[in-house]
Amino acid sequence: MPSHPRAVKSNLTTLRNTTRLLAILAGLLAVTFWGASFVATKLVLRQITPPTIVFIRTSIGLVVLTAAAVGGGSFKERLTAPWPRLLILGFLGVAFHQWLQARGLQSTSATSSGWIIATIPIFVALLGWRFLGERLPLIRLLGIGFGALGVITVISGGHILRFLQGFAGQIGNAYILLSAVNWAVFTVLTKRWLFNQAASSPEAPQQNSASFAGMIQSMWILMIMGWAIMLPWAIADGGIREIFQLSNATIGALLFLGVACSGLAYIFWYMALTRIEATEVGALLYFEPLVTQAVAWPLLGEPLTPAIMLGGAAIFLGVWMVSRGRAG
Repeated sequence: MPSHPRAVKSNLTTLRNTTRLLAILAGLLAVTFWGASFVATKLVLRQITPPTIVFIRTSIGLVVLTAAAVGGGSFKERLTAPWPRLLILGFLGVAFHQWLQARGLQSTSATSSGWIIATIPIFVALLGWRFLGERLPLIRLLGIGFGALGVITVISGGHILRFLQGFAGQIGNAYILLSAVNWAVFTVLTKRWLFNQAASSPEAPQQNSASFAGMIQSMWILMIMGWAIMLPWAIADGGIREIFQLSNATIGALLFLGVACSGLAYIFWYMALTRIEATEVGALLYFEPLVTQAVAWPLLGEPLTPAIMLGGAAIFLGVWMVSRGRAG
């Protein structure tokens, strides 16, 4: 006996709502991993150098992504991007980006890093306006201004006038800020070279599945590129010898960085991107600095200072205004 149309419609609605909820949870889990990664990196830096951290993290993440690519049929997808572009993206998105963050965390706090990284959407908006022809209305310009004020507040520790007079604050903050700009460049290049428009409609599950498989394949290739770049870098740095002297806590933090942050987080993030709108997924990044703060306080003893609260609030407002302008 055929199903009643209302029942079919109700079942489809339930399925879509469930899919959307799972996608949001997947995105939140990815953001949670990335937010905690600053704390884990800070812990690992007590024993090994930035190039070695990135090499080990990438090696472990590559194993996770390989398993996901094989299990999800990603290797059946046809790769269209030229290899030189993939090499550039692998350098920017994996090797250089993670090295900048590890290098910066040697001399700045995980909490400050989390807030500075939260400005990535602002830099993406600027680059999108300059190179992709995207609009930059007044609300975005105001958001960029608030975001810049927030970053200056965090970097200077609240001494804005001294900052404007030449006080640069901790050099580590400069590395973290550069990593935010670098990731924005990576994002824009990825959009131009790999993904013109990711599928996001729950009404097209087959298209979503193919898009997800293609994203995993591309990230797997970029991870290989990043790993190949970091191998000689880590050997030349001499940090590889330190692997055999690591404490259990450091090993645990490295496993978290590799399995969760460089492996599962990308899988969950792309899973969310292919099932709900990109704007909704991007909004989840608001939680990343909050996760960093929540984890850094008990594990590293990093306090929530007035400068971080004020600067973080300005960054939040700025990113929200930039995202609002994009949605409109």
